[in-house]
Amino acid sequence: ATAGDSWLGGDDLDIALASAAANAFWQQHKVELRHQATAWQQLLVAAEAAQRALSHLEETVLVFSDGTGRGPITYPVSRRSFAELIRGIVDRSLETCQEALKQKGLRPTDLSAVYLSGGTSYVPAVHDAVASFFGQEPRTVLPPERMVVVGAAVHGALTAPPAAQ
Repeated sequence: ATAGDSWLGGDDLDIALASAAANAFWQQHKVELRHQATAWQQLLVAAEAAQRALSHLEETVLVFSDGTGRGPITYPVSRRSFAELIRGIVDRSLETCQEALKQKGLRPTDLSAVYLSGGTSYVPAVHDAVASFFGQEPRTVLPPERMVVVGAAVHGALTAPPAAQ
């Protein structure tokens, strides 16, 4: 089965974290960073770096500039607070899993193995939610970035018409 949410991806995690930092900045300085293209882009890059760091650290700090020359601005974030920020996004991805299972008349516990794909697979909150949903630890035979390609190849092979001889 194939299911997906074309509007859901790793950028959503970056945006959630960057938005939290922008909200905190607004409360302190009354400056809206989302309306400043350069500052917002720097904040998104910092959020992605923080997301990666939180894959192996319990806490990290976003460091970015608001473009006014104030110097670097910091926004501390913990793995736990990040998990809370992205909970809705993770739930949306599990709804996609549920839809794919429904197409085949399966339950999450019917699967013998679960493989994660994409860079967000490294996010502990994603890994833990998938493990809980499917009732088993996801396997990590290949790097998750390669699993996207492997999954597409397998799907293509299964759905392609037979080759002409």
